[in-house]
Amino acid sequence: MLSGENQERGRLSRELHDGLGGLLTMAKLDLSKLRQEKEKEKDRLEHIIGLMDRSITEMRRLAHNLMPESLARFGLRPVLEEFCSGSSNVEFYFYGKERRLDKDVEINIYRIACELINNALKHAEATQINVQLIQADDSLSLTVQDDGKGFEGSAEGQGLTTVRSRAELLGATLNIVSGKGRGTEITIGLNC
Repeated sequence: MLSGENQERGRLSRELHDGLGGLLTMAKLDLSKLRQEKEKEKDRLEHIIGLMDRSITEMRRLAHNLMPESLARFGLRPVLEEFCSGSSNVEFYFYGKERRLDKDVEINIYRIACELINNALKHAEATQINVQLIQADDSLSLTVQDDGKGFEGSAEGQGLTTVRSRAELLGATLNIVSGKGRGTEITIGLNC
């Protein structure tokens, strides 16, 4: 099921980037040309061009979040580091020997990290999140630790259920340490 989801995300990402992205870019170019021809309506055209720029940026962000093209091109570490740099609350740390992994492993570890970071920001109300990726010759470890509200017992939501499913799909271990008011630390361990 998760493999099918990843394939569909990839397809949607390409459709957004190639289809909608191309149309928005063409519309922006036409508006720019019109601006040159119609100086008297300059303010209105500037507003519309600004909307197009924001639409293109948002479309790229959505396509990237669905299936970052850079994941296939550059690998897990640089893409995860880029994702983490999108928030001032998130610090990324990498240790070990960087190497490319199986495509499905990279996609699922990336999705797990994104889910854990988003959960910490949205649900745990964390102000500081540390993401640590460790790669050894035959193993990988991902730890996401936050200073948020934490939880106890079986207070797992849909996000953690998905994380657990992805970890099981990879044959990875999942360790969760959390408590009310003490933040959360989640570690995924994988032999690869």
